[in-house]
Amino acid sequence: MPHRIRKTLSSALILAALAATPCIAADWGKVETPFDAAQAVQMLEPGNATLKGRGFMRLKGLIGGKTYADNRAVYLFPMTGYMQEWYRRFKNDPGIGLDTNIGYGSAEALRIHRQTRTDGGGQFAFDKLKPGKYLLYLGIGYVVSASWQDQVGTETVYNGYGQELSSTPIYGGQVHTGSAPVTHHILKVVDVKQDGQVLDLGDIR
Repeated sequence: MPHRIRKTLSSALILAALAATPCIAADWGKVETPFDAAQAVQMLEPGNATLKGRGFMRLKGLIGGKTYADNRAVYLFPMTGYMQEWYRRFKNDPGIGLDTNIGYGSAEALRIHRQTRTDGGGQFAFDKLKPGKYLLYLGIGYVVSASWQDQVGTETVYNGYGQELSSTPIYGGQVHTGSAPVTHHILKVVDVKQDGQVLDLGDIR
């Protein structure tokens, strides 16, 4: 039997209600391990090791593949007990863990660190490091732009028995455009094993 196609207009009220539905924020929880400031300062005392690398990100559909971090701040935190738990909690969402305004990260713990910047090609280096474990963080900011149309209806395909086979949204009307800042987070645990070592991480993302 021939297929029948039905087009159903979407309700503007329903769409508005869906758009206004609040998102439930995840309960990340605070780091429970106390931060030992004296230990952190001691771990950052001068040594003779060097750490270097090159930060980059890769966007889908980008010709050439890699975009290197240009003049971006690079942070090196001593891997105290506090930072070990911080890493376990926030390694997949470091931006949340670094946001002291919402109380997930300790301002004191994040304040004690070494800092440098990348050059135009994404390269960075830390010198005079002691042997030990560190947490390296580098954020690469970029802007995502998009254009879209509102859904104005739905096209539904039924078989001869009235059973729905498929449903496809119909878009039309005004074309909207927008952009939003996004950060690509690079987070890596680094182990400097020997005094005087030159540890090259190579390209990291």
